[in-house]
Amino acid sequence: MCGIAGIYYFNGKKADKKILDRMIQALIHRGPDDQGNKLHGNVGIANCRLAIIDLSKRGRQPMTDSTGNVSITYNGEIFNYQKLREKLLRSGYRFKSETDTEVILNGYLKWGEGIVSKLIGQFAFCIWDKNTNSLLLARDQLGIRGRGCPRRRTSSCRGRAARPSLRFGRARGTPRGHPS
Repeated sequence: MCGIAGIYYFNGKKADKKILDRMIQALIHRGPDDQGNKLHGNVGIANCRLAIIDLSKRGRQPMTDSTGNVSITYNGEIFNYQKLREKLLRSGYRFKSETDTEVILNGYLKWGEGIVSKLIGQFAFCIWDKNTNSLLLARDQLGIRGRGCPRRRTSSCRGRAARPSLRFGRARGTPRGHPS
C-alpha cells in the first residue's frame, strides 16, 4: 500500500519541498520501496511506493506523462487495469511500465475525469494537469482508499491519511472531490 501526499496553495504560493518531504516521511511505512515528489509551482505531490505490479523503476511515482505536464500520485489496486490498458493501446497510447498507475494516467489523457467511472478497484489518487491548471482528487466508490484535503487559513490544501493531516494541524473543512 503506497502513501500519497500533496500540497496545493490556492493563493499561488510556491509549494514547499521541505513540507512535502516531511509529509511523505510520515507515511514511509506504507511504501518502503521508493519515494519521490513533483513540484509544479503552487502544487506539489509525493509518493512512497510499495512496488507490487511492476517492481522496476519505470513504475516510480509520482508519474508524469511524456510532455511533463500531467502528473499522478496513486495508491490502490485497479482490478480492470489490463482491459483498460488494452483499450488504450488500441487507441495509440504507449506505456513505459506495466503499472496500473500508468493506465490511470493515460486514461486521464484520453477520457479526462471520465477515467474515474471506468476504474474498478480500490484506489485514491491525485492528478495535476498543468495544461488545464486543474487538480483531480479521486477515490473508489466505496471509499476503501481514503483521500483527505484539509483547508487551512493559509489558503492551502495539504495532506492525505491521518498522520500528515494531524501533523500539520486539524482541518476546518474538507472540499468535495469526485462524487461517490
